Amino acid sequence: MNLIRKMQNILLKILYLLMNTPFLFLALVLLKLNASLKKDFRSLMIYVANDSTYYDVKLINFLISAEDHRFRYHTGVDPIAILRAIYIYIRYRKYQGASTIEQQFIRTVTCRYERTKRRKFREQLLALLLDFYAKDKDSIARSYINVAFYGLGLIGLDNFLVRKRLNIIELTENEMLSLVSRLKYPEPLTYSDKWNSKILARINYTKARYYRYHLDRAT
Repeated sequence: MNLIRKMQNILLKILYLLMNTPFLFLALVLLKLNASLKKDFRSLMIYVANDSTYYDVKLINFLISAEDHRFRYHTGVDPIAILRAIYIYIRYRKYQGASTIEQQFIRTVTCRYERTKRRKFREQLLALLLDFYAKDKDSIARSYINVAFYGLGLIGLDNFLVRKRLNIIELTENEMLSLVSRLKYPEPLTYSDKWNSKILARINYTKARYYRYHLDRAT
């Protein structure tokens, strides 16, 4: 079974390389020509290069389970998730996200949230570049955790930990899950039963995906 899973993962990585490489070449060319793209890319790389915070690997894997379970296989953009989102919209007229952790990190740093195809395409090019140049892919996930929005008045991990009187090296499993769940459902100014129910459901969803994909074995 492990051999079959390893073969599947290898094939998945090859598939992503084949699908994303042409767009990576385009991104590399545009990086030389577009000053705005270059400026944003440099800002992103500064965050990644300065990442030195120690995190329990389980926190990273909870993040991956919740937000982007193929994170360690794709190269910044997940065409499978994009095709799935297109299918769901055509079939059910429902919007479903297809952003990778790289793309969520880019949106947070650049503060660009406009709902346009141009912004999305630019974000995907930056994601490919970020994945290509980052020495350690998990450093992108750690950098996202550092700057993410966890709720009103809770911007960035340091702020969250101070406000909640928590220590990063002493986080329990439930605290890690609760932290990651706030990426989907940011904490409001006042608690409500509805928000608590959403967080609990998100925690259970993340735990189920974590054990399904055994992400701790991928490190």
